[in-house]
Amino acid sequence: MTTQREQPLSVHEPVREPRLAGLYPVVSRALAVLLIAAAALKGFDLATVSAAGSALLGSRPLTVAWINLEALLAVWLLFSLYPRPTRTAAMILFSVFACFAFVKGISGATDCGCFGRLRTNPWVIFTIDLLAVLALALNPPRAGDTTRVAPRLLAFSVSGLLLVTAITAVLVVNRPPPPPALVPTTIPDHETVDPVWN
Repeated sequence: MTTQREQPLSVHEPVREPRLAGLYPVVSRALAVLLIAAAALKGFDLATVSAAGSALLGSRPLTVAWINLEALLAVWLLFSLYPRPTRTAAMILFSVFACFAFVKGISGATDCGCFGRLRTNPWVIFTIDLLAVLALALNPPRAGDTTRVAPRLLAFSVSGLLLVTAITAVLVVNRPPPPPALVPTTIPDHETVDPVWN
């Protein structure tokens, strides 16, 4: 009597990846472009507006720190440097952005200030931030998603980031001059001005 040997069950079943897995490079680069735009617009606003109220939370140093954080994370997302910790940091940062936009939205603000003088509805920004967190959560980086960056390109990117940091540090120290005060030049109604003939 012969018995057939039973095949052992495989303990290591292949893990199914989410349907959108593999899109991490696309998501990270799209979010990098968004962060670069936000940092650039806030930096431009900071450089050209002297009022402290134009700065994020009314503080120029906080705005400069925020711009540098956005720029640094944008570079890491753009080049897929250390994708797993970068993804985690991006999820945390976009969650903070969503909370900030939510608070602005429920307070009745019509602009969140996330893009400098470009007026953006806080509820639209809140939705974008939540979508960013969701996209990052559904698209974990895979082993091959780490980009091999050429040393020259990385050096150029780091140099650019240091330049942005230096410029924003100068912006904290040197505020633009306030706009000139407008002096009303009205003529009282009872006075008449005779024309001067040459």
